Amino acid sequence: MQPRRAMTHGSALLLILLSAGPLAACNGKVSCDLNAEEAKFEAVVQQNLACSVDDDCTVTSLSGGATCDFGCPILTNKSGAAAVQSAATSICEAYLSEGCPAPPVPLCPPPPGAPLCAKGTCTWYWFQFESHPTSVALDACTAFKLDFGIGLEPAAAPRDMPVAMSVSGGTLYADSGCKTPLGAQGMLTIPAGASSVAFGFMATAPGTCSIDAWPGGAIATFEAQ
Repeated sequence: MQPRRAMTHGSALLLILLSAGPLAACNGKVSCDLNAEEAKFEAVVQQNLACSVDDDCTVTSLSGGATCDFGCPILTNKSGAAAVQSAATSICEAYLSEGCPAPPVPLCPPPPGAPLCAKGTCTWYWFQFESHPTSVALDACTAFKLDFGIGLEPAAAPRDMPVAMSVSGGTLYADSGCKTPLGAQGMLTIPAGASSVAFGFMATAPGTCSIDAWPGGAIATFEAQ
């Protein structure tokens, strides 16, 4: 399994601004390169990631209003959300005040998973399917494995981590040997200390089948023949 890729807090904020004209002159006076501002913003975010429980963490919107709607939502703690939003707005207002071009509304990627308080810091956790076949046989048990990760890397689950599963084109099983059917949807758990869970799937009709895992929206698609 390949580690997931995700943007840093600062790059999530400034990606669209940098693409709008880094290193270009603004009114012939200053550069529109926001690398320094990105570093300042990242420092503010890092000061507002402390947590004790998952509920301390939240996804914070960085929209600054009609003239400064440029930031993709990022992860912070709830107590620091206002400070992070204020920093984002200040950066954008300073950028525009120098005559730099107003950035377009960004195309924000979906969150990589769900917020998690891990070792006192808000981060993301996610689920991802390991390599799986592109086709399966009808009415035959096929084993799958779902991996767990924190941030950008695979990791051991800090506690039992439930995951909601749904399938189309067949039946989901709680075990890799297809002994315990769950139907079209059900819950699996990655046990504390484990980094994956195995389960089974049996296709019941020819065509495209899919398996979804939430939170995070991991999906595996394949053909039943």
